[in-house]
Amino acid sequence: MWETGNGCPDIASLSALSEVFGTDIGVLLSGGIDKKETEKGNMKKLKFYVCSTCGNIITATSDADITCCGRRLGALEAKKADESEKLSVQDIGGELFISSDHPMTKEHYITFVAYVSDASATVFKQYPEWGLQITMPLYRWGKLVWYCTEHGLFYQDL
Repeated sequence: MWETGNGCPDIASLSALSEVFGTDIGVLLSGGIDKKETEKGNMKKLKFYVCSTCGNIITATSDADITCCGRRLGALEAKKADESEKLSVQDIGGELFISSDHPMTKEHYITFVAYVSDASATVFKQYPEWGLQITMPLYRWGKLVWYCTEHGLFYQDL
């Protein structure tokens, strides 16, 4: 009956139907899948999603419908870091040493630092008890992106 528009499936079957069709229940109920044809996975437009419940970090190369811990997540808008917010970046002979004096307490800390280039992304997970110190290979064009639990997402060009 659902296929002809004359009824809806039993609510108990929605979870199984979403698995069969490889989509979420919201898409099933709306009746359509929105393909993201315009973005085509551009790494320069990488989007970050962070779950405030479990700390999960999710990335997507175009707009995506993301849920975690039962909540819908929105893509975070990165703010360009001003001079006082920037991470310290030093070239140490073909590698970059990235550090910061940012507080790293259980309530206020940087949860991740990512290096995003035109072809790849590398994410460095951080924990409150760690000091922020990362060593990574020196790449061509790129930017650093990081997430502070109190102030949100930031970036700086390299």
